[in-house]
Amino acid sequence: MAPAKQSSKLPISCGDLTIERLGRVVFDRPSYHDQDTVYPIGFCSSCRYQSVVNPTTKCRYTCEVVDGGAKPIFRVTCEEDESGPIEGSSANGAR
Repeated sequence: MAPAKQSSKLPISCGDLTIERLGRVVFDRPSYHDQDTVYPIGFCSSCRYQSVVNPTTKCRYTCEVVDGGAKPIFRVTCEEDESGPIEGSSANGAR
């Protein structure tokens, strides 16, 4: 018997959070997963949050897991900040 085909329509939104892409799981690089967490390459989400440029307004922030070779790169981009994205070697490091 063939497994049931699952279909998901992206993006998926829940309040101010939107999942844009689920990405792909990498099994052969330990830094992309552990016992509790998976960091799929290409994962992308966005949310509306207080702007760092104009704190009286909200703007869109995009969060991505990028292929960094041996370790993932975590990237946060603010749509209003022209200085470019913030990148880190951990999910907390990209804040």
